[in-house]
Amino acid sequence: MACAVVLGIAIAYQFGPGKVSTRTASKYDIRFVLNWCGLGEERAEEVLNSYISASSFGGDHIDAHAIRVSHVELS
Repeated sequence: MACAVVLGIAIAYQFGPGKVSTRTASKYDIRFVLNWCGLGEERAEEVLNSYISASSFGGDHIDAHAIRVSHVELS
């Protein structure tokens, strides 16, 4: 019985939480990244690549973006 429960959870985990996405995000999708670090969304020239991992059983996931920015000033 316990083996059947573990097997059922494993199958649900593989098919349930989500899928990996390697689509390219738009400038609109990544504006929070530049605003959060204080650079400002107007500096985004292009989104080069994006990766969004599948959600774990607890809902955690990773978003990664390669963003070309126009300039960065050291303060």
